[in-house]
Amino acid sequence: MPESEPVPPDLSDARLESLRRHVAGAEDWPVRQLLVSVRRAVQRLPKRSGDRVLDLAPARRLLDSLETVVAEWESVPEAARPWLKGAMLYLMDADDDVPDDDPEGGFADDLDIVNACLRMAGRGELCVG
Repeated sequence: MPESEPVPPDLSDARLESLRRHVAGAEDWPVRQLLVSVRRAVQRLPKRSGDRVLDLAPARRLLDSLETVVAEWESVPEAARPWLKGAMLYLMDADDDVPDDDPEGGFADDLDIVNACLRMAGRGELCVG
């Protein structure tokens, strides 16, 4: 991704670098195929981690937001598309910056990444907070 490309706002350097790696991996994926894979990944998430219950609601809300964006994909700014695809791959990655089965905040990093990409696409109203 060239340095002149717009980047999602409000991300730490470490998270932005991690997202850049996911963006590079998402370039050849059709967006609808990515969404199907995200949906399957969210459905497979464990409900427990050890003896702790995981709050899966944020992941489900992120999926709802991404489904809305994909349904309106043609209106997503071209510069934001690869970042949103990368955010979908990041959400599917169970072993990202904070592993998704961490009951203390396994989806906090996913929220940051997807929300930043939604804001970049001009869809801040879909952010999950």
